Amino acid sequence: MYGILQSQENCRSHNGKKKSMEKEITKKIRVYGIVQGVGFRPTVSRHADSCKIRGSVSNRGPYVEIFAQGSETAVNLFIEKVRTCPPKRAAILKVSEEILDTKEKYPDFSIIESEKTKRRDLYFSGYCNL
Repeated sequence: MYGILQSQENCRSHNGKKKSMEKEITKKIRVYGIVQGVGFRPTVSRHADSCKIRGSVSNRGPYVEIFAQGSETAVNLFIEKVRTCPPKRAAILKVSEEILDTKEKYPDFSIIESEKTKRRDLYFSGYCNL
């Protein structure tokens, strides 16, 4: 418990300034479990803001996908916070991480809206006499 509280405090107090020797990284994180419809993306966004992380979060069917960019320390603290402080109704079963070799620079952190269920119109070739 102490480690979790300590990492949360570190994440809150991280001011987003890179240490002179610390490199910036980008990670792709996938979070599997009960992460849809429970406020997971807004929670991830709040964690990103508190850790000064840039990137995005989006629903991808069976998982939530996160791109996190910042100092290595900040990104790792952010991932720990995502793992240990999810919304109350969420249940994380698995988290995968992958370091990306990218030149893309995210300007901020954004929530990517879920793709709306496409409306399908039903057409009937006949009619019913009642």
